[in-house]
Amino acid sequence: MEKAALLLIEFQNDFLKEEGAMKGTGIWKRAREHKVVENTVKVAEAARKANIPIIHLPISFREGYPEISKPFGLIKGVIDAGAFKKGTAGAEIIDELKPKEGDFVVDKRRLCAFCDTELESLLRNLGVENLIIAGFITNWCVEQTAREAYDRGFKPFLLTDCMEALSDEEQKFAVEKIFPAIGEVRTSEEIIKEM
Repeated sequence: MEKAALLLIEFQNDFLKEEGAMKGTGIWKRAREHKVVENTVKVAEAARKANIPIIHLPISFREGYPEISKPFGLIKGVIDAGAFKKGTAGAEIIDELKPKEGDFVVDKRRLCAFCDTELESLLRNLGVENLIIAGFITNWCVEQTAREAYDRGFKPFLLTDCMEALSDEEQKFAVEKIFPAIGEVRTSEEIIKEM
């Protein structure tokens, strides 16, 4: 696959460790059951071999969450849980996918990885046209980023076994109804073959 980058959205301890601040969502358990991390590690290894840039997109906030003026909805849940505080173990990228030399890290503060970040300029400077997308949560940050990528002229490739939602129903709806309209749907095995 030419002119591609791999986006890894929110592979962080607060989501993916049983003791993480977002443990109440159960996302860590669903990710474990569906081997999301294992599948994504294989994709990242294949991307490195194919010289495809990897861009990690963690969400993090300063102490006291000064970046959020009026918390409500999903972000209020993050604040109430005390999650994703910059400099804490919970906000760190999981050990299995720690950034390596040559990887990029773009911190984000919103659902969409393009909102108030340098992601688009980085992609343009790298000559990227195709975005291979994995991460959390399928029908929130992943979908929001993929929709915005589509609107900005990038082609999303959404890895269904490298992302997770809070329920089977939410995962199925995004994968079957939303993703085919804004990009290409792939499994980890399929995208590795394309690399």
